[in-house]
Amino acid sequence: MTSTLIQTPFGEGSTAAEVIEGADLSVKQEVVTGAASGLGAETARALAIPGALVTFAVRSTDVGERTATGIRKAAGNDAVLSARSISPTGR
Repeated sequence: MTSTLIQTPFGEGSTAAEVIEGADLSVKQEVVTGAASGLGAETARALAIPGALVTFAVRSTDVGERTATGIRKAAGNDAVLSARSISPTGR
């Protein structure tokens, strides 16, 4: 059996927005962990802009909701939700 490498036009400088450009995500539901800040928040924003229903799994519901509110406003997408995730230790 031979293997074929998958090649894309994307590289280390590519953004999440570039990768999903032109994709219709209005029929998709995405769960993003760590979306209250940093890379998780930017990934959630990139998914929300083309219309995905995005749910954040966050430790702090206050921080998650503030981030979700900002993304809803910036993306024009009310289907951005924040939910508290529970670790295996219950914290």
